[in-house]
Amino acid sequence: MGFFSAIRSHEADQVPTVVREAATAYRIPAPFYGGAYYDIVNGIADTPCTFTMAMVRKKFPSVPEGTIRRALQDLKKEGKLSSHRAGRKSYWERVASLSPVKENQ
Repeated sequence: MGFFSAIRSHEADQVPTVVREAATAYRIPAPFYGGAYYDIVNGIADTPCTFTMAMVRKKFPSVPEGTIRRALQDLKKEGKLSSHRAGRKSYWERVASLSPVKENQ
């Protein structure tokens, strides 16, 4: 019973001014648009309906392969791409239209 009475007694406590000011100043950051990941997502919209990993790598030579794979897998999870086969003969296919990701103005 002591635990619950302690909680009840602290419910009426006032938040210290320093904490209240810090909490008021905190803002949720705006979504980040930009960088290689979003370049890939937007660039895939300009590729043919079926494409290979090599085609994406050629279009974005300075982007790490892991970033390319992550973008492709995210689009696959969203239902916008599907992958076919495995290994060197694998290819990707757009199954939904990709609208470019817009940057915040």
